[in-house]
Amino acid sequence: MSPDAMLAGFMQHLRVERGLSPCTWTSYGYQIRGYMRFLAGRGLIPVTATREDVLAYLEARRDARLASSSLFAAAITIRQFHRFLADSRIREDNPVELLESPRLPRKIPRAASYDTVDGVLAIIDENEPTGLGYRDRTMFELIYSCGLRVSEACSLEV
Repeated sequence: MSPDAMLAGFMQHLRVERGLSPCTWTSYGYQIRGYMRFLAGRGLIPVTATREDVLAYLEARRDARLASSSLFAAAITIRQFHRFLADSRIREDNPVELLESPRLPRKIPRAASYDTVDGVLAIIDENEPTGLGYRDRTMFELIYSCGLRVSEACSLEV
């Protein structure tokens, strides 16, 4: 089977069987095309690639100063591609089955400045006749003072 046919089968699998959004499967296709170009440069195709070839590709992407989130996405996409090839019996093994994904650094959210908080509180009208202003101010102060996510505040039961 040609590499183009492998990619076409994977893309159909993503669209039909996994039901991924067009943005997601387009991104996966972009990642896999780059991976296949790398393999072709080494005289390989996906069914002949080894774990070392995958690691070399990821290392080349890291050396190109790819953001850690993009490197993580590339590793996940390649893992899923090889899983598809193995599950479809296009290749006998999965060279990346035990491959560890690159770690994403944890980002600590920035706290809003006092001026920003004061600005938000200033635009909330607590005297609104429906009482929504009072609700909004209470929710905002709860979220800010407790460090809650909006989804956490919305799921609170009173």
